Amino acid sequence: MASDAATLTRSFKRSQNRRAALIAALVSLYFRSKVKIEDPQAVDRFLELMVPKILEEHDSLSESAALYGNRLRKIEVPDTTVDFEFQPIRSITEEQIRESLLAVGVNSYLKKVSTIREMDPKQFDAGTKAAMIREADRVASERVASAVARHVQNGPRRTIEDNVKQDPLTIGFVRVTKAKPCFFCAMLASRGLDGGLYQQDSFDLSDPRFIGTGNAKVHDGCGCSLKPVYTRADEILAENQKFTDMWYDFAGDGDSDPLTNFRRNYEGRESHLKK
Repeated sequence: MASDAATLTRSFKRSQNRRAALIAALVSLYFRSKVKIEDPQAVDRFLELMVPKILEEHDSLSESAALYGNRLRKIEVPDTTVDFEFQPIRSITEEQIRESLLAVGVNSYLKKVSTIREMDPKQFDAGTKAAMIREADRVASERVASAVARHVQNGPRRTIEDNVKQDPLTIGFVRVTKAKPCFFCAMLASRGLDGGLYQQDSFDLSDPRFIGTGNAKVHDGCGCSLKPVYTRADEILAENQKFTDMWYDFAGDGDSDPLTNFRRNYEGRESHLKK
């Protein structure tokens, strides 16, 4: 039977994921149905309406994370006399959200469409090009949705990470994944305590999408959350040992760099299990 701390943590993670998915779907629907991407005024209107909503949800989820942290602390260390209260953290600004949505949605679409229109008409007729442009539009809306989910969930992630550093009773944080995470999240979870905390050149060989500010690296579409850890007997920390075992088994099994070896073996194993 799961502990009260683990049950609370998984409930918190599910709630965060649901709320992030809801705001992401709302923004993506508006983007795809209302915005003519090649119309700067339509794009500006989209950003004017949606960026504040995204930031509002980011802040709300950060507040929820602080409440979760305080409830968890009472469960994990009920008799402590050391006072500490988790506080919500804002990890992004409206301008950063705006720049992100322009990059992943608008600018990537315009670049792709420009390339399509320049394709040799002898090889790509008008109908083919129109289909490719529709696909570019679909991909742009998906990328917008993924970016929105990441931005709003980074609020609670940053809240947990920063408060863990301040709480004198915590020994770190652990990454909370879904049952079968992607290879990158599994690799981060394999790091155990402070899973995802990287130093120096640890990300030099990683996909560029995963590089950015902050220690708890996530990617668009990532549903991982973080859990404060008060004891090395932590249930979720123990569960993540399976990823650590996989890392030691897979990372050196091949002629490529450790991350590539791990990815090939991990994804091959997951594919085999699905058969």
